[in-house]
Amino acid sequence: VDCYVRVALSYSNSDIGKAVVLDNLNRSDWIYENGFYYYNKILKKGEKTTPLFTGFHIESSKVEDKYKNLINDFEINVYEESVQAEGFTNARDAFAHYSR
Repeated sequence: VDCYVRVALSYSNSDIGKAVVLDNLNRSDWIYENGFYYYNKILKKGEKTTPLFTGFHIESSKVEDKYKNLINDFEINVYEESVQAEGFTNARDAFAHYSR
């Protein structure tokens, strides 16, 4: 079934997370709103989204010294949701409907 997709990112350490830079962040196919990146196209059965980003780096100058020893264990957590697209004109409306 055709669906809309959204993704949320969280970090194992929020202080280090403030220094994360997403490389090649795709702002044409993904829209950031209310803590989620919404894929702005309907995803058909068997299709994949275009990448949200291609990598990341941490600007160590933005990390407080007391957290620098935690960088090696730092994780980015990716949470994904999808909802049926039928009956909705965009992803935000579809997710809002099912969040009520």
